[in-house]
Amino acid sequence: MAVGDVVNAISGVGAELTFQPAAGVECVITSWSVYNSTMQYYDGTNYAFGVITTTAGQAGLMNTKLFINNTRFIALNASSGQRGFYCGVQTK
Repeated sequence: MAVGDVVNAISGVGAELTFQPAAGVECVITSWSVYNSTMQYYDGTNYAFGVITTTAGQAGLMNTKLFINNTRFIALNASSGQRGFYCGVQTK
């Protein structure tokens, strides 16, 4: 991948979707969505809850600038029967 390339994914139903860029690569997540789920920063051991959490019956669509790299990345936890997604751009 190169600077400016799109990064995106859709989670499986009820699955966790983790995106960890390769060493030396940085990305900015510009939008993501979850339904009755959680999107959070993750370092491989610890989750930082509160990036966004939606409750039953709520969908969260976030347009943002969430910078991630190989040591601080994202984990999207889709609720049972739901999917989530993220989209962004490689910056380094």
